[in-house]
Amino acid sequence: MNVAIYCGSAFGNSKIYEEKTIELAEKLYINNINIVYGGSKQGLMGVISNKSLSLGNKVTGVITFDLVGKELENTNITKIYKVDTMKKSKNGGAKRCFYSSSRWLWNI
Repeated sequence: MNVAIYCGSAFGNSKIYEEKTIELAEKLYINNINIVYGGSKQGLMGVISNKSLSLGNKVTGVITFDLVGKELENTNITKIYKVDTMKKSKNGGAKRCFYSSSRWLWNI
């Protein structure tokens, strides 16, 4: 099963965001849930993707060509889709998932 993760390319102003992102990756792994996310190597997106990969989960990214051009793409992930706009990126992520809701994710 895949779940879309919508998170920032920054770390936020508290260490708790990074800690909870790592915790989420671990819970998804335990429940055999792979992620689809924004495809970046920056901030919380980098944390969720790299931690998921280190645990053995599949990670799919949907990133805009603009961000690829800025060298923000995580080239270590399992699969990447490159799209023209952020709207297509978010729609593409949701289409590749069984369930897409941040409220549900935090309840795993």
